[in-house]
Amino acid sequence: MVVFACLILLVVLFFCIFALKQTIESACHPKIQALLS
Repeated sequence: MVVFACLILLVVLFFCIFALKQTIESACHPKIQALLS
């Protein structure tokens, strides 16, 4: 039961990190493109 709860928590944490990374990349991408061009 504890292992199952930890597994769910790990999946949620991974999803949150992935979503945050996507948000940061989408926010920074126009700035990077502007710098390169």
